[in-house]
Amino acid sequence: MPESENIQDADSNTSAADLQKQRIEWRRKSWTIPDLRGGKQSWLSLVKSLVSLVESGQATDLDACPNISGIPDPQPWRSYAGFLKGAGLVSNQAGILHLSDIGIKFHNNSTPKQLADILQDRIRLFAETLEIIASTPATVESVNEQLCRKYALDWANLSNTRRRMDWLEVLDLIEGLGDRKWGATAAGKTALDEWCLVSPDALESLDSDSEDSEIPGPPVEIALLLQNLSNSPEAQKKRNTYNIWVPSPNRIENLRVIIQTASERITRADFFSFIEEEFHLKQSSAESMLPFLKASGLLEEVGRGVYSATVAARAWLETGNDLDFIRILHANMRFVGEMIAASSNDIVRNDLYTQAEAYGLNTEIPSRL
Repeated sequence: MPESENIQDADSNTSAADLQKQRIEWRRKSWTIPDLRGGKQSWLSLVKSLVSLVESGQATDLDACPNISGIPDPQPWRSYAGFLKGAGLVSNQAGILHLSDIGIKFHNNSTPKQLADILQDRIRLFAETLEIIASTPATVESVNEQLCRKYALDWANLSNTRRRMDWLEVLDLIEGLGDRKWGATAAGKTALDEWCLVSPDALESLDSDSEDSEIPGPPVEIALLLQNLSNSPEAQKKRNTYNIWVPSPNRIENLRVIIQTASERITRADFFSFIEEEFHLKQSSAESMLPFLKASGLLEEVGRGVYSATVAARAWLETGNDLDFIRILHANMRFVGEMIAASSNDIVRNDLYTQAEAYGLNTEIPSRL
């Protein structure tokens, strides 16, 4: 084989490996930057103060208001806990906040760059927003248009883009240039050189129907669920028929956020308060999710009024592979994998309903509808 062909193959393999790395990055990240109360100019100092207070053991009552220098009327701890936990800075252990390894690292080096690295590591399109601005000065509207076009987004307004740009500004990665345009700072350009960005090409391959694409196997915690389902008729019978209730849009991503907040033990009150504030739901709507979360095998009660993500759910959070979420559903809920099998060839809705009835679903819907 000519040497030039060997070089071309090597470049192709490197490109494929890089795209795979980008896909892994994308899957494990969240869409939403958690809300942080207060004006954006105080965000960085507020996060520093909150992390210091948690480190000193002062976050033991989530209904109490922390004593924060420069904040005359602080919110209760539970109002800040959503951001701190969503950013991976703290864990909630039975209503007491503790610094995570990430939080300890930030406490020891509480620079804008350190917090920027944390957000980039957890939030989709954070770095990619900065990349657009670094390429040429742009307005919020222009950045939003480019993000939506490049990544096939259907964002209804500018809020998602604006929130990312607000944080980029607060962390000194972009600056106003006048005429409503923003440009990258020297710190922003340096950060881009260090960060792993996800290209639209990597996302196109996520939806590829190539027969050569490999489906990764489940982690051991989920493989055991599937093995038990396969080997035990009783496990088949125990699967339930609860309705799936998750806030829309981006239902799987929202569910990931919900389960992530229960990755450490959390009280019922704190859990539902987080869901209500994060997704702007009424208390009754948030609490109505509980039967599904438990029945689906994603959440379990580990003490009186205390909940935690199951080991299988934590495995899904770790892999970031949404197929693992489907596997968990299949192990715990009827007509999940079976519906996929039934739909492998074209099937009309009525016939699908008929098959579902055999599993105890849609029994109230006449087959003739």
